[in-house]
Amino acid sequence: MIPRRFMLSCAFFTLLLTVASSNLWAQFTSAIDGTVTDQTGAVVANATVTLTNEETGISQTIQSQENGNFRFTPLPAARFKLTASAHGFKTTIQEHVQVAVAETQTVNLHLSVGGGESVVNVTGEAPLVETAEGRVSGEIEEGKVHDLPLTGRNFYTLVVLTPGVTGLASGGGQAYAQASGDIFNPEFGVNLSANGARSESNSFLIDGASIDSSQRNGVTNVNPNAEDVQELRVAANNFSAEYGRNSSALVNITTKQGSNRFHGALDFYHTDNKLQAANEFQNAGVPVFRRNEGTWAFGGPIRKDHTFFFATMDFLKSGVASGRATTVLDPQFIDFLQTDPNFTNNISTFVASSFPASISPTGSIDAGHVAGVVGGNGQPADCNAYGGGNPAAPLNPSPFPVSGAAVPCNLAVIQTGNFGLTLPRNGFQYTVRVDHSFHNDKDKIFGSYNHTNLTQVLFGAPFVYPDFNTLEPTYSMHFGLGWVHVAKGFVNEAGFSTTRPFGSARVNHPEVPGISVNGIEGYQTGWGPNEFVQNNFEWRDVASFTKGAHNLKIGGRVTRERADHESSRVYNRPIFSFNNVFDFADDFATNEGNIGFDPVTGQHLSQLLSLIRTGSLAAFVQDDYKLKQNLTVNLGLRFENFFNPSDAQGDQGICTMTFPNGGATLQARIANGVMKCQKHLLDHSMFNYSPRLGFAWDPTKEGKMSVRGGFGIFYDRPSNQLYDGGFANVPRVALANANVNTSFKPLFALGTTTSPPYNYPFPPGLATGLNPQGGLINGLANVIVADPNLKTMYMENWFFGVQRSITPTMVAEINYIGSQGHYEYARYNLNRFDGDLLDGTLDLLTPGFFDIDFGQSNENSHYNGMTASIRKRAQHGLTFDAAYTFGKAIDQSSKHDDPEHAEAYDDSRERGLADFDIRHRFSFTTLWEVPGPHSGLMNKVFGGWELTNVTILQSGPPFSVLCTASYPTCDFNADGTNLDYPNVPSFGSSKSGLSRSDYLAGIFKPSDFPLPALGTQGSLGRNTYHGPGYANTDFSVIKNTHSPWFFGGEGANIQFRAEFFNVFNRVNLTNAIGDLANPNFGKSVSAYPARDIQFGVRIGF
Repeated sequence: MIPRRFMLSCAFFTLLLTVASSNLWAQFTSAIDGTVTDQTGAVVANATVTLTNEETGISQTIQSQENGNFRFTPLPAARFKLTASAHGFKTTIQEHVQVAVAETQTVNLHLSVGGGESVVNVTGEAPLVETAEGRVSGEIEEGKVHDLPLTGRNFYTLVVLTPGVTGLASGGGQAYAQASGDIFNPEFGVNLSANGARSESNSFLIDGASIDSSQRNGVTNVNPNAEDVQELRVAANNFSAEYGRNSSALVNITTKQGSNRFHGALDFYHTDNKLQAANEFQNAGVPVFRRNEGTWAFGGPIRKDHTFFFATMDFLKSGVASGRATTVLDPQFIDFLQTDPNFTNNISTFVASSFPASISPTGSIDAGHVAGVVGGNGQPADCNAYGGGNPAAPLNPSPFPVSGAAVPCNLAVIQTGNFGLTLPRNGFQYTVRVDHSFHNDKDKIFGSYNHTNLTQVLFGAPFVYPDFNTLEPTYSMHFGLGWVHVAKGFVNEAGFSTTRPFGSARVNHPEVPGISVNGIEGYQTGWGPNEFVQNNFEWRDVASFTKGAHNLKIGGRVTRERADHESSRVYNRPIFSFNNVFDFADDFATNEGNIGFDPVTGQHLSQLLSLIRTGSLAAFVQDDYKLKQNLTVNLGLRFENFFNPSDAQGDQGICTMTFPNGGATLQARIANGVMKCQKHLLDHSMFNYSPRLGFAWDPTKEGKMSVRGGFGIFYDRPSNQLYDGGFANVPRVALANANVNTSFKPLFALGTTTSPPYNYPFPPGLATGLNPQGGLINGLANVIVADPNLKTMYMENWFFGVQRSITPTMVAEINYIGSQGHYEYARYNLNRFDGDLLDGTLDLLTPGFFDIDFGQSNENSHYNGMTASIRKRAQHGLTFDAAYTFGKAIDQSSKHDDPEHAEAYDDSRERGLADFDIRHRFSFTTLWEVPGPHSGLMNKVFGGWELTNVTILQSGPPFSVLCTASYPTCDFNADGTNLDYPNVPSFGSSKSGLSRSDYLAGIFKPSDFPLPALGTQGSLGRNTYHGPGYANTDFSVIKNTHSPWFFGGEGANIQFRAEFFNVFNRVNLTNAIGDLANPNFGKSVSAYPARDIQFGVRIGF
């Protein structure tokens, strides 16, 4: 059911739009400009220029300026006709001018001397060279969206083909946002990085309206189906002051609108396990699954030349097969636990025996090997040479820290194998859009609505232990309105949009806590149950006018964002960590976190609301100054204020750390910090000014070449996830942490009921009351806080490049791109100091606290890169695009919540290659209509064939070698945080010449890496090694057949499709495991999908 409040909001703003010009957002983002000249090249002033949309018949007329210039804006992505006339000249008509989304197309009109009814028709399409602005971008037009193979029928998989962009069509994401390859996720993380910036810095627009998540930056809440998409543009950089919010790539999507003719489509796609090859780790074959997706689309006139509609519906019925290599407890070890009296009554024995794993075994690791690797007690690796030649001799000393039980050296303890499971993933989406033109086409309004439902396994990632799997219902809604008013020499664009994603994270067996064990797959989820909802609202108004050579835009934007969730159930379920399988078997947890309780009453939590409120106010002025007919300078200034985050619950809503006692260093301030609840997060709002400069110069004066460049400053809105844990901090509530190295010890236990609050027993000694700093008196509180003086993250971005037309349908481009990031957001634990554990006790920096996750803006990044591309427009049935990107990205964190820093107060220690540093990348796409007979029976058989492909080749991403086991096995600097670097090995900090078999066998072993002295950090740096490269080709074979017997007089095109994803079935391994505590250290244990074949049929009419 659609929430009543959401519908009331939509109704209210629909009424508002029809009666007033409020601050609303525009749906149109393109423009056509040019100069009217005579045969001698002299400008023609006051010429009458008319622009007509060839699909809808809607037109507008203006007069050329004194300098002959004219400009039509704002325009949709469409095909237009230009007509120019003046006294004493023949009328000139330029037809079929194609304008792409977010593009300024320059079309110069030439008048010949003459009179009367003489007309000059100009044929041919406008040039491909961009002579009106400087930027690096790529257009993905309707034909590519329809005909290129799309993973999951998701057009977002094509954005990674843009020059200057890295990423894979297979998807990625921020936080738990999913990128599983279809259109139904309410929070979709697009695997895209541009300009050396984080993927968190990307922005997404649909029909001009923002669809960015307020909770997670770089994530979109709306993903329309392919039949609803007209085209999209991906700008790796954009120097117009009109755009803000984030600093990296801008993905601008235009949806389809109806026209004067009825058009539509029906399509259906199918694949299953018999059409998919097993990957390297699916030795038992591909799990059984089916995937069926169907779509219909239909649009046309409601009132010819005035009112149009377009609607779509898409359904998905599928089972998702998940598979990977993994490690779990061996059944022999579980049997041992069930029969040995030291373990029969343990919680671990109950969990391991009650919730078995579902894997196909490939091998086992015996107790001797496991103890030698993770136990740190020097046990031999070869049990045959142990115990006087008796492989079954018990290990001495015992690896069990509590019971001291005897275990045979050769007992299989860990089982390796391949996991494969199929679970439902079903989705449904419908969209509708209505456009209306009135007042002689001087006013245009539109409204659109998108509703998407999805049911999938929790977080889209099935558990190895099937009994913990549960389905999660989610949905998203987006509603948009737009209005464009055209007056003489003036255009006003207005719009409103609202987006609402919702999700419900459910948990099977909530009486079982979250369990993490080094060396094997953990049990259960540590997050949930929970429901979350966001309500995002946006208004914008932009006025455009031309004054001589100045094309001016002045506008503003207001956003209000609400992110709500109730989390008492999440924090009533603790999370336990175990250093290894022997500790787990002994119920010896090294850490217990997520212990939620009321610090006043000492009771479990009954309600815990988070009602985060954020927003922004932006204003800009942009002058596209046509200094000469062949030189345009783009000047802009943007003001943007990100509002101080608050909580709707008032003064007790956000609890964060304040520093009334000061301190000369950050470490001193943290040590003296005091927790305080307040309405707002920061001491200030985030006011920012962003200058922008760009230029485009055509030395040929014929639209055949463009020398371009630009510079700009771009700010990033802080993600809610940087600080939104503040609602669950002391003194409002307590999230305690118990650790084996402190006086407050973990208590490994199950909940006593399956209903909230689950009644997990608290660790012994837990007491109510807080110390003067707001920490627990007897216990350690986990808190997520933010620097009250947080600065706004920003990036300086620049480029210089050249576009050159090779033929009328082909353009080549080369660009240098550079950037520097400043005050980049990071959040990690600061409540620690080196050497803390050397005395055997974890004292920590600030009493009464365990982790103090501190959100701050203290990091920097740097990028230099080059892009080269060739783009060919359709000619003789052939279209292709090729792009090469070379670059080097350096940063200290590649997302705000990267794994803990090895050193809390030395950021330079983390400086290294960015996680997304892809040194070389090449992408290539083709669409080829194979020549064949044009009529008769031979045409039915040999005509209408089409071949398309998408190819991506790239070098491997970097990864770090580190250790996540606890002290003294790891935690080399003894600060209580289990993430540390070893020393540089004898072969150095890099390896080259590695093959696929090397990564499968293991490119190094733990003993290669010397360990530093306890109390010190190792000398090895971050992200020094590289994983395997990636090479993939997706290929389609399409048969087009015209049928005269269908809706309307035009007939229909019936298209049969066979799509081959990873057509060559290349094994593309993921990165090697860099954790010294993992039994698979140095190996790649998973791969990108093997070849998958999908069949489809599409009827377009």
